[in-house]
Amino acid sequence: MAGPRLTLPVAVTVFPRDIPLLPRTWIEKKYTNLLHYAKAAKGGHYAAMEQPDFLVSEIRAGLRSLR
Repeated sequence: MAGPRLTLPVAVTVFPRDIPLLPRTWIEKKYTNLLHYAKAAKGGHYAAMEQPDFLVSEIRAGLRSLR
């Protein structure tokens, strides 16, 4: 995988209709300080409109460890 690895804290939620749908192994290689990872049951590029409650809960889960 080309490009630099990022060491800043990152939270990732993958939605099944995302394009591109990246495997967790690729995400872990690129973001070395992965605080939170989750897979959504449904949704895609427009997650904020399609799954707003789930998206908010994922943002909160990702930021929780930074408190």
